[in-house]
Amino acid sequence: MSETTAGSPELSPEEIAPFIVIVVLTLIIVYFFYWLLSNSIMIVRHAEVMIVERWGKYHTTLKPGLHWLWPFMDSPRQIKWRYVRFSFFTSTSSFDVVLFSFASMFWV
Repeated sequence: MSETTAGSPELSPEEIAPFIVIVVLTLIIVYFFYWLLSNSIMIVRHAEVMIVERWGKYHTTLKPGLHWLWPFMDSPRQIKWRYVRFSFFTSTSSFDVVLFSFASMFWV
């Protein structure tokens, strides 16, 4: 590296090619880690479950929360659950009010 008059280093022609290779490799590695983190962390929300298949076979069921998956091995499938509650009133011949309540959970 040679010094200029202002004191900032300047790359010689022999040093430019290795510098470009190092910069490109560093950017590729940083992008790979960004891709790995963004595809590995799964957030399962409330009223959802996630089925995880590893290499195409059922592996586990993820409950709500934060989970780590290997993006090249695991393929998640999100299932949304619905909680439905039916309530209705009816009256009897003695004018008593009877409340019927029915709760059900199903996937859509």
